[in-house]
Amino acid sequence: MDSLPKEREILLDEDINEQEFVNMIDCFYKQECFIYAIIPNWEEELLNELSNQFIRVKDVKLPRAFPRTTGYLGYVRDSEKQFIYEFYLRSRQWI
Repeated sequence: MDSLPKEREILLDEDINEQEFVNMIDCFYKQECFIYAIIPNWEEELLNELSNQFIRVKDVKLPRAFPRTTGYLGYVRDSEKQFIYEFYLRSRQWI
């Protein structure tokens, strides 16, 4: 009989710094991680920062954006975990 995957919930401090965050992620992803994202086209700074790291798969229309705009569906292979904290911070802004 297969065992069920273990689930763990971790509550983050609102003031967690980058090193603490990356250390926490390292507990789960020892080697590398993939960050899947839809990045709105107005996030030029993030797209420039990611440059060749972000693999764009498809352009998508963002349904809840006004005026209507598009975003880029894709992923980053983050072997050094250099982008994961930036995505975390930006995801908090978009909520």
